[in-house]
Amino acid sequence: MFKPKAKVLTVALLAVSLLVIGSISVFAEEEPRYGGTFVTANPYGEAVSLDPLKLPISNAGGIGVGLQVHEGLVKFDTTELVVEPAIAKSWTVGEDNKTYTFNLREGVKFHNETEVTAEDFKYSFERVMDPDKGSVHLSLFDNVVGAQAYKDGEAEGISGIKVLDEYTLQIKLDKVDVAFLSTLTEIGAVVVPKGAIEEMGQQQFSRNPVGAGPFKFESWKGNTITLSAFEDYWDGRPYLDRVKVEWMPEVGSRGAAFDSKDLDAVVAMPTQYARWKKQDVPMVETAELWTRHIGFNTDWGPLQNKKVRKAFNYAINVQPVVDVYLHGKAIPATGVFPPSMPAYNEDLEGYKYDPDKAKELLEEAGYPDGFKVKVIGDAHSPAWGAPAVGAVMPQLARVGIKVEPVPMEYGTMVQRVMNDDYQAYIDAFGGIGPRPLGYLMRFHSDNIGSTNWWNYENEKVDALLDEAKTTVDFEERKELLQQAEEIIVEDAPIWFNNYNLAVMAHQPWVHGIQPYATDMYYQDLEEVWVEESSPRAG
Repeated sequence: MFKPKAKVLTVALLAVSLLVIGSISVFAEEEPRYGGTFVTANPYGEAVSLDPLKLPISNAGGIGVGLQVHEGLVKFDTTELVVEPAIAKSWTVGEDNKTYTFNLREGVKFHNETEVTAEDFKYSFERVMDPDKGSVHLSLFDNVVGAQAYKDGEAEGISGIKVLDEYTLQIKLDKVDVAFLSTLTEIGAVVVPKGAIEEMGQQQFSRNPVGAGPFKFESWKGNTITLSAFEDYWDGRPYLDRVKVEWMPEVGSRGAAFDSKDLDAVVAMPTQYARWKKQDVPMVETAELWTRHIGFNTDWGPLQNKKVRKAFNYAINVQPVVDVYLHGKAIPATGVFPPSMPAYNEDLEGYKYDPDKAKELLEEAGYPDGFKVKVIGDAHSPAWGAPAVGAVMPQLARVGIKVEPVPMEYGTMVQRVMNDDYQAYIDAFGGIGPRPLGYLMRFHSDNIGSTNWWNYENEKVDALLDEAKTTVDFEERKELLQQAEEIIVEDAPIWFNNYNLAVMAHQPWVHGIQPYATDMYYQDLEEVWVEESSPRAG
């Protein structure tokens, strides 16, 4: 059954979106059509499972498919980067700011045609918190009342998750968490049908999932996963009849398949981006929520001194590196937050290229002749690994900072950093979506030894972040976060390198691709449609 779409992303909406950086494809306005197959490539690792229980955040290849099959209480609007209703049509937050009551839509169906109820959500949330199920999301609901007792086997359920009636679910937290709604957008927080899992077993469910999303699972053959439109999706069936996602780990293979029109859309790499831009290939791009950087061990030698760390930042002109080395597919960093982050501070200038200032700071710090530093990093990544260090070495050498890149396997690098066995490293952090508080919490001293890889400690930053954690009003929280970011930039525990431009190239017959800053591969495909000119128009 065809139903009117609740929302249609028009060209006008995309063109004015403040989140889009650079160009966006423009078409004459046309009425969206139903039908056709959309073929895209998974550029990441092979999907390990399509069961949310077994789908880790690190398995981007699987999550990109899982987001089409599964649905939760809420989801992110991929262009505005705000939490919006999904199966929950509305919700209220109690005066304690810890009690959330969700009002579910009636008549929402799983792909097996059974109705989604509040009981299904309680079952799903307790399932991912059950240590005996082998869940990769065991900490997802740790802040819910009774979660620990349930995980310890002291309770049959999570007491803070209550079914008030068939379409009303209440969740009570132990402490205020302003990011809780964002947590509910994660793949581990989707709803699954208890009956289907019990009928087919957990192992079979992982490769034959039943969800409540816009597309239902059809097949998984070799490197290709095929989905088909769910006619009874609560928001109206998707425009596309089918979606095929092909795992293609090789950059060249993806580019060749796109050039030969075997792919309708593909995530673009730097050299492809430059070439396709010259060829006027339609592309949608935005600043991705990853901050590339060189991280300093603030407990090591010269890097203990803030002036030395600031000198490192002043010594490098990032723009030419982006233009030449990354073929223009990045944005020089001014701070921690990329431009697409809701708390981005457009007034924060960061470090301008000033080699004379760098030399002056080094002399003030007691290193008039500079110093030597080893930078460990992934051996294989040309954009955020050890090979990228070579692009900035000449500039650093001009002010006396002699850098030695030390390539190694990524896992080895992480272990070295966690063991405090490093001077500096090169990497990128992000991957948690548009959650500015979570993004900055890496710099909280409580996280030294875990996500705070720099051993960075500033009492003022800690105080601002602690206050932000309990500040419900977003504008007030944003102000606190921007104050914390300004201090972090001044302290320079990292070299602020660049923000990747996330780019998806698509064929001219494709419409509805969105500039999703979390990852362009995580498209909301219910909005995508193809013209009759598509070779797979159907």
